[in-house]
Amino acid sequence: MTALADASSIRLELNSYAAHDANYFDADPDRILQVLTNLLSNAIKFSPVNSTVSVQIDANIEALSIKVIDRGRGIPADKLESIFDRFQQVESSDASKKGGTGLGLAICRSIIQQHGGMIWAQPNRDWAKPDQIAPGTTFCVQFTRSVRAGDTAMTNLMSPMTQQGEGLILVCDDDAGIRTVICEQLRRHGYDVIEAGSGEEVIALAHEKAMRNVPTPVISAILLDHYLPGLTGWETLRQLRSSPATASIPVIVLSVSSPAERPLLVGEAQGWVQKPFNENLLLGEIARVLKSKVSLPIAQDDTAPSRLTV
Repeated sequence: MTALADASSIRLELNSYAAHDANYFDADPDRILQVLTNLLSNAIKFSPVNSTVSVQIDANIEALSIKVIDRGRGIPADKLESIFDRFQQVESSDASKKGGTGLGLAICRSIIQQHGGMIWAQPNRDWAKPDQIAPGTTFCVQFTRSVRAGDTAMTNLMSPMTQQGEGLILVCDDDAGIRTVICEQLRRHGYDVIEAGSGEEVIALAHEKAMRNVPTPVISAILLDHYLPGLTGWETLRQLRSSPATASIPVIVLSVSSPAERPLLVGEAQGWVQKPFNENLLLGEIARVLKSKVSLPIAQDDTAPSRLTV
């Protein structure tokens, strides 16, 4: 892709944070090349002259992640999911100005999902002020990988098999693909699961289940994406805490932000899992939260921020 980038006066940079013997996964190479080509060409196309498009690679014992980061105009929050639909453009004028059919990202998602992976878009963050959005967009891709005999560099990251869990987990993420992956992992380890695609659904389901078994909620814990359209994760969390029926349900945040921002939620959420997530870490955090489950206070402070995007 260097020739295309040079023609647009864009610099490409590659950063790998993964051990050498972890930089692989089982896949159809032609299809994965198609995905990477599409993501890079889009990043170059929508980046300003003399800017940089970065590719970051990381891996752990179970997954390999790839991020393509541009410094362009960015994507509105309400379109971060819809851009993966067929024939969708960020703006109607994009097709005439930049070219393209609006099929590229839909095809990318289809290919990634057929490989059992996930793909999503998120706004860039200001490193100096992580709670603020910076110019540009990050496209994240995650593939599942399996351990091979030669994975010497990854041996120290291996952990014992997670014990079978029990209880009902409410999984909330506006991305149906991510929900599917999480739910399959939880069911495989003994949990019962119900799904929600919005904060409003979480509130409704939590109250419905709680009212059927007063005073102990049927839902053991809620996995809550913080970057939700409509009622944000923060607002959903505040509403759960303000109601006696749902105040004691533990909430584990699913966030694209780093653990450094976790202190912002102290006193509200009981757990934190960063995307792209590792199955062992997700299951371990759920087990930790359920083991240390205590009665939670009902929020009374109306002076806290009403909206926080992470």
